Amino acid sequence: MRVSGKEIIQEVDLTEGRGQPGKKTWILSFSGIDNVDKAKQFVGSTILVRESERPLFEEGQFYVPDLVGMRVVLK
Repeated sequence: MRVSGKEIIQEVDLTEGRGQPGKKTWILSFSGIDNVDKAKQFVGSTILVRESERPLFEEGQFYVPDLVGMRVVLK
């Protein structure tokens, strides 16, 4: 996130998350971010997740980076 015009990296712990039906967005809650003012500081930030901690998808769903380099076969 940006603080005083400088980019900083801050580690946060995800406490809850859910997708919004029919939208490509998520509602997330993080430990220590418990009011609107604190949450507004993260608007526009990039959130990175360790590969080992990514949510599992249902069968037939994939993360884009997992598809890079795969062979495509048209039937």
